[in-house]
Formats: sequence, C-alpha cells, structure tokens
Amino acid sequence: MSKVELTIPGPIPSKKNSKQIITVRGRPIIISSKKYLAWNKMARGSVRIQTVWHKLQRVEDIRLITIKFYWPDKRRRDLSNIAEGVMDLLVETKIIQDDCWKFVPKLVLISSGIDKVKPRAEVEIDDQSDNN
Repeated sequence: MSKVELTIPGPIPSKKNSKQIITVRGRPIIISSKKYLAWNKMARGSVRIQTVWHKLQRVEDIRLITIKFYWPDKRRRDLSNIAEGVMDLLVETKIIQDDCWKFVPKLVLISSGIDKVKPRAEVEIDDQSDNN
C-alpha cells in the first residue's frame, strides 16, 4: 500500500478550545467540549466504515500526511488546533500508531477553501513505499 485516503466529515471543531471542567469524586478534571466529543464519535464511525469498505490497515512507515480542510464558512480557524483533533482521530481508529514526530515525520496542513454543503477534511497518508 502506498497511499491511504480518508474523508473526515466536518465541520471539525477545535480540540483545545471550549474545554470543560467537571468534578469527579471531588477532584476537577478537564474534558473536551460536547461539540468536539459529538464530532469525534461521528468521525470515528465514518473512518471505521471507510477502513472496512476500502480494506485499509494501519500505515506503518509514514512518509507524509497531508490534510486538506474545507470550511463551512469564512470564520477564522486555527489549523493546528483543528489538525490535532484529526491526528488524534487517526490514532484512536488505529490508522496510524502514534502522531509523534517519530511516526509522522512530515505533516502538511492545507486550507482548501469553503464548501458550505460538505465541510470536511481530506486526509492522504503516504508511506515509504511511495517513491514520488
């Protein structure tokens, strides 16, 4: 396998923004926002369907991950915050082993414009066997 392509439906919320503080057994803990958790649940299902449909397996020797974002509107967004959620999703769904620099040596984030009907992130994972 030389390239894995996935489409992650959006709009993708930032993982860092809108954290919530809740109390568990008298201790405060920080959790992601309800909006992020709802998106994550939906996106995990979408990625799992795509991995079964396309018979995808974990990509081991990653050369490059490219994420193209299509936004629902012109609102300002922080690419790195939103990319963090997408990368964590790839780890959670076992598409990649980890998102640290040892496993992902190159990450390209592209703002690809506005798509009001179908906001999304398109992910391409190239492995070492791809000699382009």
